Amino acid sequence: MIRQKQPTGASAPAGYWLKIIKLFLVLGVVLMADLSEIKPSRRNRVYDLVREAGVNVEDWANFKGDETKAATNPKYCYDWAFVEPGRVVVLN
Repeated sequence: MIRQKQPTGASAPAGYWLKIIKLFLVLGVVLMADLSEIKPSRRNRVYDLVREAGVNVEDWANFKGDETKAATNPKYCYDWAFVEPGRVVVLN
């Protein structure tokens, strides 16, 4: 497996994480010929995507930052997989 350099924070292109998650979902189901179908339409953070997928993100706010900085919690924001047992698995 080839790993590409992972953009972080403000240096990540708009919609990077959404595109990566969708790409994994697409490749797991069917190979698509038209990549424009997964072109990001908005910029999301890992936190936003994981929360939208149904993973409980309450613990993200438990660090030196406050609730408004929950998405930057280093305990989670660099993870590649998120699991909500019995509900959902998100791989990015």
